[in-house]
Amino acid sequence: YKHTNVDDTITVKKKADDFIFKLKNLGLLTSKQAKYLTCFNPRCPVFYGLPKVHKPGIPLRPICSQINGPTCRLNELVDKYLYTAEKNIPFLLQDTTAYLLLLEKYKQVQPGTFLVTLDVTSLYTNIPHFEGADFVCDFYEETLPLWFECAQVLPPVDKQTLHCMILFILQNCTFEFDNQQYVQLYGTTMGAKFSVKFANIYMHVWLSKFVGAYTGIKPDFIARLIDDCFFFWPYGVELLNDFIVYLNSCHSTIKFECTFSQDRVNFLDTTTYVDNDIIHTTVYTKPTDKKQYLYFTSSHPRHTAKAIPYSQALRYRKIIEIGRASCRE
Repeated sequence: YKHTNVDDTITVKKKADDFIFKLKNLGLLTSKQAKYLTCFNPRCPVFYGLPKVHKPGIPLRPICSQINGPTCRLNELVDKYLYTAEKNIPFLLQDTTAYLLLLEKYKQVQPGTFLVTLDVTSLYTNIPHFEGADFVCDFYEETLPLWFECAQVLPPVDKQTLHCMILFILQNCTFEFDNQQYVQLYGTTMGAKFSVKFANIYMHVWLSKFVGAYTGIKPDFIARLIDDCFFFWPYGVELLNDFIVYLNSCHSTIKFECTFSQDRVNFLDTTTYVDNDIIHTTVYTKPTDKKQYLYFTSSHPRHTAKAIPYSQALRYRKIIEIGRASCRE
C-alpha cells in the first residue's frame, strides 16, 4: 500500500464506464445491463480490519469494502465472466459438504498415510497483478468451450478484453483509512466481488504449473477451498518435507504453511481423523467459539430462532455421519 493525496474515485468510475459502453457497443451487453452497471453514485472504498481472535497476537484480516466503489459494478461483471472457469476447476471444494463427499471416495487409506493441510499465507494480497491476470485469462480461454454448458446468460468476451478489465480493477484500488487515501500496489482486495473466483482460478493454475513440474513423488490430488488445501500422503515424512520445500521455493510471494499428522488434522469446520485405516470426521470448533448465535427472545421472526438450532444440529449430523457410515461398513 502507498499513501496518496489523490482521490481518483470519479476518474476511475468514468474509465470503468468506458469498458461497459464498449461491451454494449459490441452487442455483448444490453442497454438495461449497461444502465445497471453504470448508473450509481460512486464513493471511495473504505479499508478496515477483522480481528482473527483465534490466532496469537490477534492479527487483522484486511478488508477493503467495495460497496459503491468506482469499480464495484465492473467487479460484478468480471465475476460473472469467471463463473464457468471456476466451475471447471477439479477438486475445488465449494463447502464442507463437497469435502465430505470427496472423503467418501477416499475413505480407505494405506497404513501410515499422512493427512496434510496447506494454507497459503495471505493469498489475496500476494498475487502479482500481471501474473494473476495472465493465469486467470489463460484458464478462462481454456474453458470457453464449456461456456453455455454452465447456463451462462451473458455471451463471453475475448481473452484480451477480460485481461484489460482485470488489470484495471487490480491497478485502480484507492481506498480510505483513518481519513487518508491509500492505493493498493500488490494483490487483490478482500471485499471485491470477483476476488474469490480470481484467487481460486489463480491457485488452480499455479498448482497445475508448479506441481506438474515437480519431478518427485506428488499427491494424487489436492482438494482446495481458495487458500486451504488438503491431500493424503502415504510416502513418508521425508518425501513430504521435500515436496513442501519445493512448493515454497517456486514463487517469491506464494508461500505455504503445512500441517500434517497420521492421526488427525483440522480442515474447514471438520476434524478429519484415521481409525483402522478408515477416514472419519467430526465437528471442529475453534477454541474461541462461544456458541453465541441469537437470543431466543430476540425480535426476529420465530422461524429464524427455530432455524438456528435445527441447522446446527443438521450440520453436526452431516459431518459426523461419514464416520458412522464408515464404522457400519
